[in-house]
Amino acid sequence: MLARGPQDRGTAVLTDPRTVLMDLATGRLLARRYVKEEIASRTRTLMQGEVRVYLLDGSTSMLGPRARMRDSILVAELATLLQRLDNPDEHTRVVLHYRYFNTELGPVTRVDTSGAVIEAIADVTGTPRTGGTDIEGALVSSLELIAEAQRSDSELARAQIVLITDGVASVREEVIRHARQALGDLPVGVSVIALGEENPALREVVAYQRARCERAFYHYLPDDYLEHLASARVGDDGIHLPSVPKAQADPTALEQQLGSLLDDLSALSRSRDAQSLQELDRIDRERRLERADIEAVGEGERARLEALYRDDRALLRRYERWFPAPLVVADLASPNQQAIARAQPVPGTLEHDDLDSMMVVLASVAEVVEAAGSTVLGRQADAIDLLERLLPDARLSPARYHELLRAYPVALAPGLDAVRGAVQAGLGWRIEYGRRHGRAQSIH
Repeated sequence: MLARGPQDRGTAVLTDPRTVLMDLATGRLLARRYVKEEIASRTRTLMQGEVRVYLLDGSTSMLGPRARMRDSILVAELATLLQRLDNPDEHTRVVLHYRYFNTELGPVTRVDTSGAVIEAIADVTGTPRTGGTDIEGALVSSLELIAEAQRSDSELARAQIVLITDGVASVREEVIRHARQALGDLPVGVSVIALGEENPALREVVAYQRARCERAFYHYLPDDYLEHLASARVGDDGIHLPSVPKAQADPTALEQQLGSLLDDLSALSRSRDAQSLQELDRIDRERRLERADIEAVGEGERARLEALYRDDRALLRRYERWFPAPLVVADLASPNQQAIARAQPVPGTLEHDDLDSMMVVLASVAEVVEAAGSTVLGRQADAIDLLERLLPDARLSPARYHELLRAYPVALAPGLDAVRGAVQAGLGWRIEYGRRHGRAQSIH
């Protein structure tokens, strides 16, 4: 990197000892910088197992809309499982078991492959079921099934039992709790979907789990609502959005309907912004950079910290200092500018080489920033950081960079215009540049 002062003489790169002082004065003396190696740890997400058991009441009292809803819920779960199996990159390996029960328990069907899902859907939709009801025995046997899966799968992380029934049976709550305690610390949720009728004991089982902050739910659907869904007479009862008034109608009506929704969206946006700032602060702490240390780092790091702390004004001042707006014709006609501006350097001279190097640096910054895909603040910080990194490779010091900006405003105007356009509009700056100049133009 470029030497910052006499203190860097011990690590300076010497080519000719006679020119050390001159190279240091002109900003061309290079010094070695050493990288401190640190061990970076990464968190790896392991595959976890989850068992889901669906208990489906197959009694005669379920025939009709109740049975249709029962089978529809299971088919929807099977369709979701099929999608997960087709995308094996998920972090959770799901195995689904289901069984129908009446006075006797039906066979347990295990579904863990795509082919098994198709066979299960055909079985669910094509087999009528009748009989009595034994909810207690079905729940106890399902908990025993989970205990068996826990012994055979060391990666089993949680289990879920979903009971779909009309609740017409006696259930002893203490028996269910005793069977649940045999599983130890494994998170197991027993959820209930009651169709047509409710069972107070099942409500108590779910309430006990919720009091312990476990994952469980209880949902009741009355018969009239089930018949309404089964007959396909679904109205605007919360499923579909209300009709939006026409433009020529009273605008206050639309405001009354959507005003609360807009407030919720605004609050959600503020919440996400707050979470983003908290994440940025966490990253900042991990990098061990505090605001008091901003002046001790380079220009690029200062710009990034100003973007991190949303210091828009400070970042804009820094950005304008490194990438000022190109001068227009009226500015070039001013006496002050005419006194500073120089004629184009002769090819083959050091001045001409420095000017070419600077144009390449500006074009490189524009090319990278326009594809960065960040916010305007992020692209401003990226442009400053890139410039600081590229100047030593071009053998240009910051002082020499600013001198060239003042001396050759006309030659450097396209490069500055490209950088500022890329920072402001990203990939869309070329369209705007072509519109202003009557053609699409690329800066290289």
